[in-house]
Amino acid sequence: MFRYALALALPLAALAAPAVAQDEDGKEVKAAKELLKKQAVNVVLFAHPPGKPKDVAFNSFNKLKDGFELVYTFTFDGPLRKGHTTKLKFTFDKVGKLDFLSKVETTATEPFTKDVSAKKLAELKDKVKGVTAVKDDRKLLKEVEEAKDSKVLLEIWLRHATVATPDK
Repeated sequence: MFRYALALALPLAALAAPAVAQDEDGKEVKAAKELLKKQAVNVVLFAHPPGKPKDVAFNSFNKLKDGFELVYTFTFDGPLRKGHTTKLKFTFDKVGKLDFLSKVETTATEPFTKDVSAKKLAELKDKVKGVTAVKDDRKLLKEVEEAKDSKVLLEIWLRHATVATPDK
C-alpha cells in the first residue's frame, strides 16, 4: 500500500514544484543571446547615438530564480576617439522576455544620457513607433511618447525585436 501511495505522490510533487529559470544552454537563453547579437547595432545607436558599432562580446550569464541575466560588452568608435566600450546587463524573465537593462561600466560618456540630444531622442521615438507591435498598441505608443531617455526606448525596442530589424 505504501509503495502505491509513494508512486502517486512523486509525480504530484513534481507538478507542484515552482518553475525555475533557464540554464545557460536553454532555448530561452540562446534566443536572448541571438537577439542581443543581432541587435548590437541598435544597442549602440540607442546608448551612444554618435557611436559606430565595431564589436559585441558576451561576458557572462547569471541564473536568477525567476529569470536570467546576460552581460555584454559593446565596442564602438566615437566621434573623437576609437575603441570605446560599454558593458550592459540585460535581465530577462524565465520565458526569455527582456525585463530591463542596466549599465555595468563604460569608457565613454554615460550611455543613454549626454549623447542623446532632444532631436536624437525624437528620432529614436519615431524609430520605435515604426515597429509593427508598437504602432498598433495604444499603451506602447503612450510609453514611447512619454519616454524621457533612450534607455526606455531601447528596452521597448528589444522587447518587440521579433518584428524590429537592425539598421544596416
